[in-house]
Amino acid sequence: MKFNKQKILKRLKKIGLYLGGFVLLIAIMGFAVIEITSKPDFCVTCHYMQPFYDAWEASSHNDIPCGECHYPPGAMEKISGKFRDLNQLVKYLTNTYKRSKPWAEIEDASCLKAGCHSARTLEGAGRVQFVKVVFDHTPHLKDLRRGKKLRCTSCHSQIVQGDHITVTESTCILCHFKELGPESHMSDCVLCHDPPVKKGDNDEAIVFDHTRVMERDIGCRTCHGPMIVGDGSVPKERCYNCHWDQERNSRYDDSILMHQKHITENKIECENCHLDMQHKAPSRSDKMAADCAGCHTQAHTGQENLFAGKGGYGVHDMPDPMYESGLNCQNCHVFHTYSSEFQSKGEINIAKPESCEPCHGSGFGHLLKIWEETSNEKLNVIKNLIDKTSIEIKSSEKKPVLKKKAEIILENARHNYRLVRNGRPIHNIKYSDELLSSSYNYLAEALTLIDSDYHPPKLTASSEVVPSQCANCHTGIEERSVYVFEMQFNHGRHVISADLKCGKCHSNQRRHGELVANRDNCMNCHHQKPECGNCHQLQNDLYTGKADYIGITDPNVMLEAGLDCASCHVEDDKIIRPAGAKCVECHGEGYDEMEAGWKLAVRSSIENLELLLKDISPAGLSSSDEATMERVQDILRRLKSDGSWGVHNETEIISKLSKFESEIKEIANRQTG
Repeated sequence: MKFNKQKILKRLKKIGLYLGGFVLLIAIMGFAVIEITSKPDFCVTCHYMQPFYDAWEASSHNDIPCGECHYPPGAMEKISGKFRDLNQLVKYLTNTYKRSKPWAEIEDASCLKAGCHSARTLEGAGRVQFVKVVFDHTPHLKDLRRGKKLRCTSCHSQIVQGDHITVTESTCILCHFKELGPESHMSDCVLCHDPPVKKGDNDEAIVFDHTRVMERDIGCRTCHGPMIVGDGSVPKERCYNCHWDQERNSRYDDSILMHQKHITENKIECENCHLDMQHKAPSRSDKMAADCAGCHTQAHTGQENLFAGKGGYGVHDMPDPMYESGLNCQNCHVFHTYSSEFQSKGEINIAKPESCEPCHGSGFGHLLKIWEETSNEKLNVIKNLIDKTSIEIKSSEKKPVLKKKAEIILENARHNYRLVRNGRPIHNIKYSDELLSSSYNYLAEALTLIDSDYHPPKLTASSEVVPSQCANCHTGIEERSVYVFEMQFNHGRHVISADLKCGKCHSNQRRHGELVANRDNCMNCHHQKPECGNCHQLQNDLYTGKADYIGITDPNVMLEAGLDCASCHVEDDKIIRPAGAKCVECHGEGYDEMEAGWKLAVRSSIENLELLLKDISPAGLSSSDEATMERVQDILRRLKSDGSWGVHNETEIISKLSKFESEIKEIANRQTG
């Protein structure tokens, strides 16, 4: 077999050209992507970068691309930075950024590289005028300040009050005045302030000539006092803003480690930890913002105790699973309250149902709403029972010693009630449920002690009926009713009365909480001794004329003739969904067509009404017209859920739909004028 060498070389050359072109194309595209994404305008692709971009645009660095500072010098650092930015962009596009704030670290190498600010340290030209202070960069960057290694961004905050890379005066004050003793000498002041000494009789800039003060070496504080407002302390509670890990927080007193981790290794703003501290005369501090903790001590104790699962009476400690996992308040309180109007409580971080879903998945926010509804219902029940029990104790004729004991028990119930109410049940729904159950037991005990004739309604804790592995999230499910298989399903009736376990209908094998029960499973129990109205309440109400919530109060003529559900729905001892042929058995030929006509008439009326409602704009409607529309929409939803299209009481339903159509047309006419 002979090989054509020229052909092979020609083919290899062609492949080489294609490969070279492909590599060149990839290189050009890569270069283009790097160039485009390096432009500051690209940063605002993510909307939360807008304030940072605006601050940069108004700063003295607005002619320097973001990457020049945000990426340390070197090609590898830039590539690494691009990958980090890509990760942030993916978080933004996938909507997972809500759980974390945008964060950037500016390395000293970016500031001190050639062509930027290196002359300030390398050439010793670091003295600059800042406000009324003479500042030298060299000792701050080269020497340890109070034993702490500083970075450029220790003083030049990355973003402060809308400014970009601006010196934060409060940082200077914290370093120079924190824990400054009364024995401090004048020399401490002149480190920053030139002595106010007149250089001539016409030197009006100096209000008071300090020449004699300097000669006599009188300390500045002798006249000016401490010139400090605030102490710059770090309340331990502030650690919990970022850390809920007890092991970390146990090292709170290790100041060297704290500053090494937060200042030297990571750029954390001093104000994030330290309380406000100002360098001014206390008499001039009337405009200083007060620290909330100065008056409102332990403002969130209720939430903290409930989250930690402690502080209740008659219930063992029960920390929330998220507390045990090391999460803190900021993990859920991720939404900000922004308003141009006055905010009595200030701008705060709040939690919403949507806070849950990035971690727990879609639908968990709905579960949060269920917790709030069921827990608020129980809180109202306990509140009414507390009031009633208090009245019973006061009116009791028992001995004072027994009444006193009953009052102590009542106070225990109040304590648990307040803990749940003030701490908000959603911070630990399972513990809240146990506390309210304990309150109920205390109230029952107090009533028994005084031999009261009042018997409070039964209140069952979810833990008594819902398995523990489900109760962590599904506390209160026994109070919920849902529609399934076109029937109303009451959890309480099945979980409490019938003692059914969650696993009877739900499974976690393929998907958490998946409904594995089907209609036949339900029928196996319910059709042994059928009581139709328990599950088919709407159909039963329509047939018997008890659907007054729809406006139907006249029963079906067949009920008046003595026919019940089984007359149509049972055949050969089996429950069926009858077709028109079933009507023919009693009513004769043609009745199946009549039944089909009823269904068509009802369906057409409902569809026509829905179109009329859709064409009416809600704007400008009177309250009565708006209420009428809402009532009709609710009735249409109910009739559609019936599934029989009017067969259970066709005459009354068709009559009502005709009346509704007239009402809606009148509203439409009023709106169009």
